[in-house]
Amino acid sequence: MGRKQTEAAVDEYGFKRNYVDEWGDGSRERRDERTLITSGNWVMVIKSLPVAEYAAPQLYGIYWAVPFVREGKAATKDKLGNWSGTEIKTLVGVDEYGRQCAKIYTPHEVKIFPDEYSILTPERLEEYKQAGWYLQEINAKAEQPLNMEIINDGRALVEEEREIIWALMLEGLTEQQACEEYFLTHHTDYQNTEICYLPTQEILAEAIAIFGER
Repeated sequence: MGRKQTEAAVDEYGFKRNYVDEWGDGSRERRDERTLITSGNWVMVIKSLPVAEYAAPQLYGIYWAVPFVREGKAATKDKLGNWSGTEIKTLVGVDEYGRQCAKIYTPHEVKIFPDEYSILTPERLEEYKQAGWYLQEINAKAEQPLNMEIINDGRALVEEEREIIWALMLEGLTEQQACEEYFLTHHTDYQNTEICYLPTQEILAEAIAIFGER
């Protein structure tokens, strides 16, 4: 007979209790509020992920991360604060192995762990955009900065739309900046999984030279 498999003890959030740090930095098997994603956040991928090439996100790319949500067992405590049993509840930010994680879309759903991403504030995202990270639709055929030709290829621009983009360019924006500004006026946060921000080849080469492939 095979050995009986016992389920790992979990805390009230579904994370492992008394975990063994098998990942090296202990960032995956404990609840860390600094890297916990419970709604949606822009994150930068800071490591090459061990996933199939067709699904892999761009290293140093910026993606919209959403929480990993599932139904699972979580520990309960009695009135004295002692662990008393388990109950089934909705667990946010933890996978079936008790590891903290989130997911991004490339467009394939990809699980991502705290040591593989860095959460960006809106201000930090803006800094990266100013530094040269460009908006990219996830399903776009070519990885290149947005311009009028790309928008027109996806959906024919009417004259009024062209005039709006030209007006933005007259205000001092580049064609890329004007097209991104126009694109985002028709975009909601619910659609953030459909876009990402990618570094140019020059920026990527510079980042790899400084930080390595990881």
